[in-house]
Parts: sequence; structure tokens; C-alpha cells
Amino acid sequence: MLGVAQVLAAAQTQFGCTADSLKGAALENEGGTGTVGSHWEQRLFPHEIMVGASSTSAGAMFSNLTLALCEDSGSSLYEVRALSIARQSS
Repeated sequence: MLGVAQVLAAAQTQFGCTADSLKGAALENEGGTGTVGSHWEQRLFPHEIMVGASSTSAGAMFSNLTLALCEDSGSSLYEVRALSIARQSS
């Protein structure tokens, strides 16, 4: 579970939950060592760019949840938006 500020707010908005009922976004608990604990839980976020399965990458998207993670990690919102726009146009 990842409950840093922006991720927590995005997850609560996505699922329509309050701070009391949702403490963050679930991280993957299956797969290899490069997947477990470092990607979003695929069963909850199946179309996310940050799931651990490469087979879903072609239709994957940058959601508000992933953008929030980038913000919480120190990337500027402008850098993240530019990356998202570049990916959509390719």
C-alpha cells in the first residue's frame, strides 16, 4: 500500500472513498522481484501504465494516480504532463 499525499488523494478520488476507509493505493503482491511492491496492483488498476505486466502496455494510460506518484516522487507536473502528451501522440 502506498499512501503518500498525492497518491492517497488520487486513490480516494478514484474509488470515492474517505481518508478513514482508504489508506493508499495497492501495490502488486504477485510476480517477480522487480514487480512485487513496485507496481500498481493489476487487478485494481488494469489499464495503468505502472502495472507490472508488459502485455498491457500497448493500451496503458497515465492516470491521475500515476501522475500523483510522479508529483510525490519530486517530478514537476510540467515534466510529467509533457511525458504523457508525448506518449499519447506517438
